[in-house]
Amino acid sequence: MLFVYGKPNCPYCTLALEYIKNLNLNHQYIDISQDDKALHFVKHEMNRKTVPFIVDSSLEGTSSIVGGYDDLLRKYKYHDPDELFD
Repeated sequence: MLFVYGKPNCPYCTLALEYIKNLNLNHQYIDISQDDKALHFVKHEMNRKTVPFIVDSSLEGTSSIVGGYDDLLRKYKYHDPDELFD
């Protein structure tokens, strides 16, 4: 599951969510302007100054940082099945 930390009126957050939805990836959006714990996590524990901040968490309990919007595009560049068979 992808956890997308973002805030309202963030164009890259919107783009990231649209991209994730188009790929039918399981995800959860967390609005850091409404969630103090999430804001603390992103800002202080992960030392991130911008959003979106995206984390990939597996069922096995491991997590990996995807990063921001550009990182998301790089990670899932070949996710489109049509691209795999061209």
